[in-house]
Amino acid sequence: MVFFYKKVSFLRRVHPGPQISAGRVYSVILPAAPAVYVAMRMFPAPFNLSALMHKFLKSLMKRWSDWCGDRELELAIRRHLNANGYFGGSAKVSNVRLAAVQRPGWLQVYRFDVMVRMNPEAKLGLDELNEEPPDTEPEYAKLFGLVQEDVRKNLTVVRTFDSPTARVEQFNLWSHDLIQLRGAQAMS
Repeated sequence: MVFFYKKVSFLRRVHPGPQISAGRVYSVILPAAPAVYVAMRMFPAPFNLSALMHKFLKSLMKRWSDWCGDRELELAIRRHLNANGYFGGSAKVSNVRLAAVQRPGWLQVYRFDVMVRMNPEAKLGLDELNEEPPDTEPEYAKLFGLVQEDVRKNLTVVRTFDSPTARVEQFNLWSHDLIQLRGAQAMS
């Protein structure tokens, strides 16, 4: 006996023999029992390889764009979020970009966006031993941030803001007399 098996969407009893109808491909499974079960799998009507490749490249560009590339910088951002009443470990940090630099590159200013969950225990200020936090729905916040990193002094300062305009104001203070990036990746 020859067995054909495809990923099963659902099983259905039909007459024996392979059948093809209206874009559905039936693969016959011949069991020992007298009934014949058929596995049906739907294939997309016209399989478009270029659209699939475009989708893959788009997702790859998104992952590359959101990749920080500097583990110490990412950990500094997460520590700052933990210290300010958020769950920094599960934060989704994106758009980390070098926005300004001072020659020869010791002083750098980065911008970033982050989607982070608020920590209700830190917000309420509960004592761990005495009180249990109330069960609430998780609250998320979209924050905009800046990082000022001085490699000579091994100093990293992280600031987060609720609005991009507050971030731009702080960026203008930090980036005075620095070389600033312009264009699409700059402070917007």
